[in-house]
Amino acid sequence: MSKCRFYLLLIALCGFQMLFAKDDVSYNLSRALESLKDRDYNSAQEYVKKELEDNPKNAEAYLVYSNIAFMTKEYNLTDEYAEKALSLFSKKEYENKMAAYMLLWNSSLQRGDTTTALKYIDNTLALKLTNTRMSDVYIDKASVLYDMKKWKESKSMYQKAVALDAENTVGYYGSSLCSIEEKLYDEALDNLNKCIYLVKNSYIYYYKRAEVYLIQKQLILQLNLRSLK
Repeated sequence: MSKCRFYLLLIALCGFQMLFAKDDVSYNLSRALESLKDRDYNSAQEYVKKELEDNPKNAEAYLVYSNIAFMTKEYNLTDEYAEKALSLFSKKEYENKMAAYMLLWNSSLQRGDTTTALKYIDNTLALKLTNTRMSDVYIDKASVLYDMKKWKESKSMYQKAVALDAENTVGYYGSSLCSIEEKLYDEALDNLNKCIYLVKNSYIYYYKRAEVYLIQKQLILQLNLRSLK
């Protein structure tokens, strides 16, 4: 087994990328990871099988197996292998557990089961993670709640995200979208201005701010017309 600093890139999670650190990686698992990054899922699966034959209690191997299953849309297997990984990780392997929970909640979302997805997200939030990681998880929870049209709850999660990471523009932008749905336009503008302050070259924030200004002007015009009647 070669000694090295190896990072596993989980590329399966709907565009969300995360890394977990591993000092010792076996030959089969390292080849599985390379195949996974190359999207050669058949080869990745074969290497993981070989790894588990040599080490049936390798939690990282089950995590990679779960990742492969997610990419190939085998969501029942995604859950099975992620749960197996969770049962094998030690109590303090917080980052690895986060990766497993991410697979579980994204698998649940793919099946339209938001209740179970939120349960797994809450399990992740109970881990001892860095503020940046926690902020990202709150963003994911806020996104699920937003899709459920729970604007107030979603905004609360976005606010928790920026409280942990003051430069998380996704949190400010998500908050602004919730405020727009609630017709709290000044609040939306405040958050959009924070986005623009942090990322000055993004047209999205300027465009959304212009939309809110337009809504406000239309509302003022409607009020003026009503007063003339």
